[in-house]
Amino acid sequence: MTSLLYDNDINIAFMKVFRNQKGKDATMVFEVDHEVTPEIIGNVKAIEGINKVIMINPIKDGE
Repeated sequence: MTSLLYDNDINIAFMKVFRNQKGKDATMVFEVDHEVTPEIIGNVKAIEGINKVIMINPIKDGE
C-alpha cells in the first residue's frame, strides 16, 4: 500500500492502523498531501487483502 502511494509521488502525512483482534481484519487510515486519482484508488482496491476503500476529499476554499 505505501509502495503504491510512493510510486505515484503521494506523500503520506499521517497513517494509523487499528485492529480489534490479532490476526483479524484491520483498518488503515491515511492522510496524504496530494490528490489521489480514481486510477490509484482502483490500484489500491486491487491489492490482495484489501476489502474496502473509502476516499474522503478535503473541502477546498470556496466550496
